[in-house]
Amino acid sequence: MRDDDIFGNEDLNDLLSKFPDIEQKHYKLWITSTKVLKIILNAAIIGRSKAKLEDIAEESKYGSVIDVKL
Repeated sequence: MRDDDIFGNEDLNDLLSKFPDIEQKHYKLWITSTKVLKIILNAAIIGRSKAKLEDIAEESKYGSVIDVKL
């Protein structure tokens, strides 16, 4: 066995950064990852926001701009 056969903490984190799907598949890796936990916690908000933006874009096709002066 050579020294470069041994992976340290930084090496493992670098590999997980390159292959995020591995981190997501194995909960013991992401349970302490703030990045993944933020994605999970914000998934509903992001999904609703994307849906609302799509609705607005679709509705704007049929609307018109009205200049209202107060």
